[in-house]
Amino acid sequence: MIKILYLTIAIAFLGSSSAQITWKDCGSKNGALTSLEVEGCTATPCTLIKGTDASMKATFNQKIDSTSIRAKVSGVIFGIPIPFPLPDDNACNLNANCPAVANSENSVELNLPILNEYPSLSVDVRIQFLTESNANIVCFQFPVKISS
Repeated sequence: MIKILYLTIAIAFLGSSSAQITWKDCGSKNGALTSLEVEGCTATPCTLIKGTDASMKATFNQKIDSTSIRAKVSGVIFGIPIPFPLPDDNACNLNANCPAVANSENSVELNLPILNEYPSLSVDVRIQFLTESNANIVCFQFPVKISS
């Protein structure tokens, strides 16, 4: 069951043409998301196609200094966030500006494969960017639909 949830979350990031989508803030403390693009998504919920790769770019205003930034991804199913382990959660390796200074714009690019084994379902994807001391910079979530 957990494997299915992890797979479902990974699917949340894939597609093939870029458009800005809508999101919901889920507790940003030290920043604000200014744009979210998911490749292949032209309307919310984003439809992610199994067997493809997708990328996402989140741009945000960062209100505090940070030496490094860590990405944390979860799938929210029935109101419960299920953590999704990223191959590399160091956002500095995902094109973020590190170190980052307060009151600056920053962005993180995530790229994940949508495997054929993932179940077809609707899920909210929650993404957080945290400082080296686990201070919450931004938290947002958006709906996706995984499809064949």
